[in-house]
Amino acid sequence: MAVVVITGSNSGFGREAALEFARNGDTVVATMRNTDKAESLREAARKEDLNISVLGLDVTDPESFAQFGAKVVAKFGSVDVLINNAGIL
Repeated sequence: MAVVVITGSNSGFGREAALEFARNGDTVVATMRNTDKAESLREAARKEDLNISVLGLDVTDPESFAQFGAKVVAKFGSVDVLINNAGIL
């Protein structure tokens, strides 16, 4: 199965996409700027025994991208699908 990274996963389309990809057997890396807002997604993943990891990522910060990239490569090796859903205000 695929490793799927979804930015802006704390609510709306990003959250629902994370759940659907995980329900289909994919490994999901759900990102959001503030991981304190991830409890709803984490709880849904626990209830359904879904493979969703939550990582912090601020899409406006190049250093955040570098740290995120290093974590993803170390943990998952590569990314098969990237869904850029995060909004920039």
